[in-house]
Amino acid sequence: MFIGSNLSYRYKKQAFAISDVDLQLDTGSSLALMGHNGAGKTTLLKLVLGLLTPSAGSIDSHYASCAYVPEHGGFYPSLTVAENIKFRMRLARTDQSTSTEIMNALGLERYSESYASELSQGFQKRLAIACALVTEPSLFVLDEPTNGLDPITNDTIGSVLSSIRDRGTALLISSHDLPFIAATCNEGMFLENGKVAWCGKISNDPTILKEQYFDLIG
Repeated sequence: MFIGSNLSYRYKKQAFAISDVDLQLDTGSSLALMGHNGAGKTTLLKLVLGLLTPSAGSIDSHYASCAYVPEHGGFYPSLTVAENIKFRMRLARTDQSTSTEIMNALGLERYSESYASELSQGFQKRLAIACALVTEPSLFVLDEPTNGLDPITNDTIGSVLSSIRDRGTALLISSHDLPFIAATCNEGMFLENGKVAWCGKISNDPTILKEQYFDLIG
C-alpha cells in the first residue's frame, strides 16, 4: 500500500507545483493522473518514486518494489533487447521464466538480438515496459506510456498492464490518452494547477470520461 497525505511540492521560490494532494494506492488498484500540461502530474509521480522530497505532507509506502517507465528512455540503447532484459533481471534477481512470458506478451521475442537503438518508437516503449516488469514490481508507475504509439502497440501495452493489475500489481499512470485510461484504469485523479479537482471511480467509456474531463478542467 502507498499513502501520501497532504503532499505539496515547491520548486525553489516558485508557486507550488503540487498542493495538498492525498493519494492512496492499494494492491491491484489502477489510478490515472489526468490534467493539462503543467498540472503537476509528473511532479506527483516523482514524489511517489522518491525522486523528490515533499515540501510538506508525508509519504508512507509498504510496497516491496516499485518500477518506473518514463515518457522517454527506460533502457540502454547500446545493448540488445536480450541484454537489456538480462541486466534488469540480474539486478532484481528474477528468473528466466518471468522474462520469457513478458517478452512474448509484448511481442519482443523476435527482436531479442536487435540493438535497442535500432527499434521503432513503439518497440522501444515495449522494451522499456519489459525492462521494468521483469523486476516483478508491486507498484508500477508510468509517465505517458502511449505517447506517439500506433494503435496496435497501444492495445498490446494496455492488455499487458491490465493483466498484471489483475494479478495484484498496482498501477499509477499519468496520461492524456483518455481511451487508454478508460480501458486500463478503474480510478482517476484530475489535477488542475497542482490541486485535486476530483478523484474517484471512472467510467470505462472513453466518451463519458472525456465529458467528465472537460466538465472538471476543460
